[in-house]
Amino acid sequence: MDYDLMDALEKQYKEGKVVYEGESVTKGFRFDTPLPVEYLLFTIARYKFALKFLSKEHNVLEAACGNGVGLKFISPHCKKLTGLDLDPEAARHCKEVWGEYANVKVGNVLSMPFSDNEFDRVVSLDTIEHVKAHEGSTFLKEICRVLNNDGLAIIATPRKSELASYNRRLAHAEGHEYEYEEFETLLKDHFKHVFVFSQNDEFVGTQNPKLAWHFIALCIKG
Repeated sequence: MDYDLMDALEKQYKEGKVVYEGESVTKGFRFDTPLPVEYLLFTIARYKFALKFLSKEHNVLEAACGNGVGLKFISPHCKKLTGLDLDPEAARHCKEVWGEYANVKVGNVLSMPFSDNEFDRVVSLDTIEHVKAHEGSTFLKEICRVLNNDGLAIIATPRKSELASYNRRLAHAEGHEYEYEEFETLLKDHFKHVFVFSQNDEFVGTQNPKLAWHFIALCIKG
């Protein structure tokens, strides 16, 4: 984990140089209601967990990389990293802000512009909840297609909550949030082995999924 970057992001956030919007970090933009810095740390904790399963031998895809903060974390821990995002502006922003770390392609996670068996690892944090319920299976099929036969996907999503904020409900209005059982069942329909962990605050472990804020799944293809 790049703790120097983590400290720098927190410092710049407090100075208003980096703003956390809830699902992406931007540099040089200001918004009226940035979220508290702890939300940024919760996101970083998910990347920190993902890094445990990456190595210098791996060709890695981050599916739906957004504004690219994850690219900086992942890049030093793998052989090659590619980002994918639907938004051309997000891809441009990644290249502008993250430079050498930003090998980003524009494309849809439901039809990825990559060859079969191309990647050793796919990281997709906080993406599936933006995909319509009936397209969740298509998304996972695409992840399986681009993963090699021994590949691993790391997939995270917030637990469905009736107490979710208005901003979160708005952000996910066209997608679908999951309870534990539904999320695990969907993943098991596509992957040979699935292990779903729970996240509360910055802690990821095997605590009660009914109390989790987020789920993070390790999904083995074959």
